Amino acid sequence: VLVDYPINGGQIGESQTICAGETPAPLTSMSSPTGGSGVYTYKWGYSYDGSGFSLIPGATGPDYSPGPLTQTTYFCRFAYSEPCAAGGSNVVMITVNEIPAITSTTSRYICSGSQLDYWPQTSVPWATVSWTATCPSGNVSGFSAFGYGSIHEVLTLNPGVTSPADVIYTMTPTGPGPTYCQGDPVDLVVTVFPIPEVTNTVTSQTICSGDNSSAITLNSNIAGTNFSWTVSAPNTISGYIASGTGNIPSWTLYSISLVPEDVVITVIPETSSPIQCQGPAFTYTITVNPAPTITNSPLYQAVCSNQPSTEVILTSNVSGTTFNWTATADPPNLTGWIPSGTSIIPSQTIINPNNVPGTVTFHINPSGTIGGC
Repeated sequence: VLVDYPINGGQIGESQTICAGETPAPLTSMSSPTGGSGVYTYKWGYSYDGSGFSLIPGATGPDYSPGPLTQTTYFCRFAYSEPCAAGGSNVVMITVNEIPAITSTTSRYICSGSQLDYWPQTSVPWATVSWTATCPSGNVSGFSAFGYGSIHEVLTLNPGVTSPADVIYTMTPTGPGPTYCQGDPVDLVVTVFPIPEVTNTVTSQTICSGDNSSAITLNSNIAGTNFSWTVSAPNTISGYIASGTGNIPSWTLYSISLVPEDVVITVIPETSSPIQCQGPAFTYTITVNPAPTITNSPLYQAVCSNQPSTEVILTSNVSGTTFNWTATADPPNLTGWIPSGTSIIPSQTIINPNNVPGTVTFHINPSGTIGGC
């Protein structure tokens, strides 16, 4: 009875680490089997957890070359020599590292002059990200040509640019060592939107108290800009609206001040879709000049026909006011009255030939020196 030694499957190389989709190095025989009759046939097996190997069809040589792998796989070679039981080699583990992918958002909107803060996320822990940046239109400044990790840059449209422009960051993820598996590049498109400005060239108007201001049509360098505004004015002025949106309407403004006072309108331009970009404040001023009024009291006197009236020196609430007046008589056959004059209504001897009272009315127009109100 011939008794053979049990079969020792020999050695088939060392474990490897590769990136998903790569082909590992061939598994070659490092030492031949021993035992049995010395004549061997081979079969190769694989497993995903290191136990319960499944045989690989057609893999019957002393060496084996696996194809591309997408997950960690264990390999073992089995040597056969009748009548002894098959002997297995050492188990070789080929670790397959995942290819990292960018998982964070790939588009962002910001306003010109704002800082982009972006933290790239990947599907593989401890992966790193490198990036390069370009601006196809050439209309944005402030970005770096390349960098690593998170992106923190102030992006600004070039002067005079009123349309959005893109900065494209091409991000490449790289997995941890020892394989440093590199994923597919992904583009982060950052759209930079212009800041609206109020472009009205006229920034003020002057009116007299009691007059209507001119309506103000607001203009912007960016189509579709929205406007909101607030008003500040002293408590001596009334007739305005404290706040509003859109164009500024006409107001009838009244001032009880004896000096010019300002109604200051602060306008904020802002775009809406797809991002709200607020522009610098614009100030429009309506100056309200005082309108003089007659302060003489009483504004009436009675005389007898053919008797002199009392002289009237006209006075006003605004210093420097000048006066012009005209007179009308009722009935018109009154005589002796003066038809017009300026700052003084002189004494007049008026004769009434009628047997009913008559009236001479003086229509006084005060004109201020401030703004000619």
